[in-house]
Amino acid sequence: MDHLLEAAVTSVYESAVNGGNLDSLLTEQLKAIKKLAEETEVKISFARRMIQGRIDTIGLDPSRLGQARSDAEISPLTSAINTQAGQSSFGRFIDADISQEHIDQVENELSALIAEAVNASEATGSDEEREKVALVEVEHYLSGLRKKVFIAIDAINAELVVRYRTEPAMVDSLLNRFLDSGK
Repeated sequence: MDHLLEAAVTSVYESAVNGGNLDSLLTEQLKAIKKLAEETEVKISFARRMIQGRIDTIGLDPSRLGQARSDAEISPLTSAINTQAGQSSFGRFIDADISQEHIDQVENELSALIAEAVNASEATGSDEEREKVALVEVEHYLSGLRKKVFIAIDAINAELVVRYRTEPAMVDSLLNRFLDSGK
């Protein structure tokens, strides 16, 4: 199955890293590739958060969560939520404004990825255990895609820095654009 996230990552990665000649691209083309890479990273990060939430809450009975009245009854949920909260993240902060259209795309892709992972899984045990194994596999797959996007973004940023250092007119042009937009 053709996965949209993987196709976007491959396109960005090939353009920026694997045989890409960034120095031969126009600055506007470079910025367009960077924008695509950042949008792809936001989608992948959203997908990873969705998967991690499902992993953390698998096995919790949703019908009982609304009926919980004591700390003992809700501790499995708070434990699942707080497990990730205390861990340090090695991710990057990107203003993650994701549209409903992108959310729908990511959810459709996640459904397909999870179904593939469940079908391919040789894990034994309950449906719940097999689903958790599949979710972990999908999370690892998404993490790999995200790392490739970061490598591409780093390569693009490095090329942009070189251009801005060697072509002062570019910096002046950017500053003028910024100043003109504030009027």
